[in-house]
Amino acid sequence: MRSDVPIGTALSGGLDSSGVMATMKEVAERGGAQRGGRDWQHAFVASFPGTPLDESHYAKEVADHLGVPATFIKIDPVEAMGRLEEFFYLFEDLYITSPSRSCSLTGL
Repeated sequence: MRSDVPIGTALSGGLDSSGVMATMKEVAERGGAQRGGRDWQHAFVASFPGTPLDESHYAKEVADHLGVPATFIKIDPVEAMGRLEEFFYLFEDLYITSPSRSCSLTGL
């Protein structure tokens, strides 16, 4: 865990991302992080208010428990659908995981 800039971690509140964040915190506290100060880690959480996809309350519990600052980014799925073409343009690598490629292969 060496970096010249602050390290950001995606946190969903699920077991995988929570485990990664807790492990990074433990490694840092044991001297494994090659950064000065205690502000080396920050969580970024995608929030989908009012939908069943919103697990931000779990992510907040994890971040608060670990004492890691978190930035919550609210995503409106309806608004995001209107920007789908822009997102495809910004998608860096369209070779393997592009949703448009998957749809063309399945005939959707």
